[in-house]
Amino acid sequence: MAPCAGPVLGLILTGAALKWASVGTTLLLLFYAAGAAASLALALAVRGRLFAFMKRSLGVGESISRNLGVAVLAVAIAFGVDRVPQVWAQICAPRLALQSTLPYG
Repeated sequence: MAPCAGPVLGLILTGAALKWASVGTTLLLLFYAAGAAASLALALAVRGRLFAFMKRSLGVGESISRNLGVAVLAVAIAFGVDRVPQVWAQICAPRLALQSTLPYG
């Protein structure tokens, strides 16, 4: 993947401001523009296939996220992490903790 374009353009423009306009900075800006145009042209050329791939991969991402969430919950329950807030509540606010354990109220 390409780096963020903002810092690269900022570096080129800062060099142009410090050295004034020269052949070197003109060539740098020309190559920068050519690279940006090439990446946009490539994106336009493959947009249909790229969007179809992204739609297919969304379902995979959702299922991975759901399964990892279930795994994290299972590990937390296995190690008793779900008990920590309950113990903390009983220590910090025993009156409230006792009230919440009473039936119906």
